Amino acid sequence: MPTAQVLFESSVSRAIVSSPVNSAWVSVLRETYSPTFERVGVLYHVALRHFRSQKQRASLPGGQEFDAGSQREARQQALKVMEERKAAEKVDASQTEPAVFVDPHHTDESWPPCLVDPSVPPPPLHLLLGGRGRRPISGLAMMRAWLAAPLLHVTATAAGVQTLLHSNPVLAQLCGFKGYGISAGPGNLISYGVPSAATLSEFNQVMTRYGLWRQASVLAVAENLRSGVVEVERGLSFDTAHIEADSGSVGLRVEGPKDKPTIKRICRLTKTCSCGKARWSMCPHPWRRTDDGAAVVVKGPTKKYWAHKMSVAAFAESEVPIDARVMQHAADHDSTTVVPHLRELMKTFPGLLDALKYVLADTAYHSKTVEVAELGPELHTAVRASTSKKPAAIAARLSGIDHFTRTGVPVCEAAVKFTMVGRDIPGERYIWTVPDNDDGYSPCESCRRAPSCGQGGARRYIRVDRNAFKQINWDNPQHLQSNRELYQHRTGVERAIKRLKVDLGAEHVTQRNALRVQAIVDTKMMTLHLLLRAQARAG
Repeated sequence: MPTAQVLFESSVSRAIVSSPVNSAWVSVLRETYSPTFERVGVLYHVALRHFRSQKQRASLPGGQEFDAGSQREARQQALKVMEERKAAEKVDASQTEPAVFVDPHHTDESWPPCLVDPSVPPPPLHLLLGGRGRRPISGLAMMRAWLAAPLLHVTATAAGVQTLLHSNPVLAQLCGFKGYGISAGPGNLISYGVPSAATLSEFNQVMTRYGLWRQASVLAVAENLRSGVVEVERGLSFDTAHIEADSGSVGLRVEGPKDKPTIKRICRLTKTCSCGKARWSMCPHPWRRTDDGAAVVVKGPTKKYWAHKMSVAAFAESEVPIDARVMQHAADHDSTTVVPHLRELMKTFPGLLDALKYVLADTAYHSKTVEVAELGPELHTAVRASTSKKPAAIAARLSGIDHFTRTGVPVCEAAVKFTMVGRDIPGERYIWTVPDNDDGYSPCESCRRAPSCGQGGARRYIRVDRNAFKQINWDNPQHLQSNRELYQHRTGVERAIKRLKVDLGAEHVTQRNALRVQAIVDTKMMTLHLLLRAQARAG
């Protein structure tokens, strides 16, 4: 039964638009009318044409196939691949970023040049859409609806967005749609009728497969950096976060240490052929993971999640995230992300490295400080000192020193922690002293244990060999006051992650495959920066 044509009114309800309750989604929609996204709108129609021209749609990149007869054999192959990945050497920082992250910019030989090379302009719309047939619905209008849905507490799925558009005419009109069941009309290249669920599903597939969500997100961030809405800072903070997967896992019993059995969890496997589940064990088609990229993510002794993992980069002081990359395999160690992520940021935002002076990260990234320094002549990493065995022999040789903490800080017999004040570069030693007490005086003056120090109540200084404290970075010692003040900003990335995951609803995803999860993360990043731009415009 054909849908009745319904045209929207010529003006939008001012009461709804001006209401503070609706300020978030209204401001996001208004910011998307910027010329910044015009190229994305045209590229969508280029990609849509290519997408529809494919006789057989290829699987999303990054997936792995297992040629095995039974599901049991396929699971053993998947487990072997996972174990080989864990046992392999650490990812070389010289490798390309797709070794760690999913690649939203993957290309195919059949793709039009403008989808492969950003410097190639897309064809004019009248050449692209000027033939016969139904006019496609505006990609920018559907993009606006997709971004607004989570801000109205609606899950961004095709069915959810369609229901929202049909139940909220003001939203539909602000997105750019002109009515329900209407056609493009003579002379128009694009239709502005409210789309069906199938059209919205196709829209999201195209935006994801061709990396257009990623392009739109990068454009939003780059425009904020260029215009000064987000100030470029001297420091970047990195951390990883998990996103609970919309899939399940299976446990395989294997022999562990000392012949004790242990359970290894792998992704469930399936087949995408039309042979039928009853004939899977006999058909020649390969097995595939149901959710490529998902794995067990350990967040503590008792906290384990079946999830995807992303690396987030945020400015240290403002705590504004500027990029988030989803990993190909969520079980990879956090330290494998920082160098590839920095390389990707240099390509995405070319001027960023000129201003960048330091990188903040937790102890998981301790092994990457040298590789980070190689990316820029003045770039260093402020990482919390890792723990090591207490050097009891060194403490015994120093009068009045009771012990050293596991991070290398000396503690005297009066239980006072020393403060690092510098380095003896010729002697390759760290210099420590007793800090002032709350009254601004040295506690050594009134210390009852002063005779055991041999200083007669004078402020105590000690020098210790750098080679005895491998957990301390000689070039940028973590215990210096300046570096400790820098490191206090590291936790800002955790609040940036909270903005993306909690405030904008990326804690759980409703789609599978790491590439689709990357697209969801890109929509959250884009939404956040559109809100920041609207806030700056409002003053």
